[in-house]
Amino acid sequence: MKPLFTFFALFIIFVPLLHAQDTIEVSSGWNIIGAKSTRAFDNITSEPPGIITSYFYGYQSGVGYEQADTLKEGKGYWVKTSQTGLIISAPVNHPPASPSNPTPSDNDTGVSNSPILDWSCFDPDNDPMTYDVYFGTDNPPASKISSGQNSTFLSWSGLNNSTTYYWNIVAKDSQGDSTVGTVWRFTTSLFVWTCSSPISYEGKTYNTVQIGNQCWFRENLDVGAMIVRTSNQSNNSLLEKYCYNDDTVNCNTYGGLYQWNEAMQYSTAEGVQGICPSGWHVPTLTEFQTLKTAVGNDGNALKEVGQGTGGGVGTNASGFSVLLAGYRYDGGACYYLGEETYSWSSTQYNATNAYYLHLNYYDSNINLNFDYEQNGLSIRCLID
Repeated sequence: MKPLFTFFALFIIFVPLLHAQDTIEVSSGWNIIGAKSTRAFDNITSEPPGIITSYFYGYQSGVGYEQADTLKEGKGYWVKTSQTGLIISAPVNHPPASPSNPTPSDNDTGVSNSPILDWSCFDPDNDPMTYDVYFGTDNPPASKISSGQNSTFLSWSGLNNSTTYYWNIVAKDSQGDSTVGTVWRFTTSLFVWTCSSPISYEGKTYNTVQIGNQCWFRENLDVGAMIVRTSNQSNNSLLEKYCYNDDTVNCNTYGGLYQWNEAMQYSTAEGVQGICPSGWHVPTLTEFQTLKTAVGNDGNALKEVGQGTGGGVGTNASGFSVLLAGYRYDGGACYYLGEETYSWSSTQYNATNAYYLHLNYYDSNINLNFDYEQNGLSIRCLID
């Protein structure tokens, strides 16, 4: 039977208080005790054992006395014992709740390559908490990317496209307890290539530029093994190039020089891939004409700033960034470095000659003409 407490109210002046891992003397009958610790007590025993014969009752405003499962700070509780003895406090720490509400959400897709990892967590005892963050492509993730942080978010970056990542949180309270959270996962977005993005090919990175409705390499192609300029390139399943005056520094700066058949990889089809990467091709004469129209027949708009003199000074208004790469004649002599540039098209004039685009240093003309296919010219790749 619940005791009648009303007439005792005026006499509750000094209330014995329980401390963490402490004891209090009690007498036979009803006793009032209080919890002084900031932690709730939910493990109370007695000495001798079994002398507690009632529930603990705590007062709740507007409700009255109610049975209490835990003893909370700043409140008094009635308890009945069968004889004089000791009540022993043994507060039990509650570990943190399992972290929840992840952002990105579990199994999310199309996530940024630089996400902000965010989560929620609480501690039943209101203990201060810290967090360890585990992250990676393994399930479960083994790499700890943050340790002992106080905040419930973490910015991360440098992720790969179209990749599934796993992450989880270990929440720790100030009492030494911890909770290992659920492993969450998300997948980053697909890579969508756009013109102006770089492209890697055969160990070298090329910039790209949109001019009108065309997407071009911003540099001359430099692919293949250098052979001496006095030799002919051949259909031997190896990519071969000339470097101006057999100097590899010139290839690094201006790109390689190629005989037409090598550039076309021994095809005569207009618009063939040739030595360009997959998805790109050797431009046709018509495509060079389209480029010429797009820049208003202004060759200076195609030249890099600093290339040419007088009326031929480059402005690079188009971003095409031409360098005056010179020319390798049939037989091996090299001419016109810093003065002229020639780029093969994939369109033949006849069986031994093909069209090219030509710029020189002294005027702004864009010339489209044909040349002997055994000569060595530059290559600019155009997207399919």
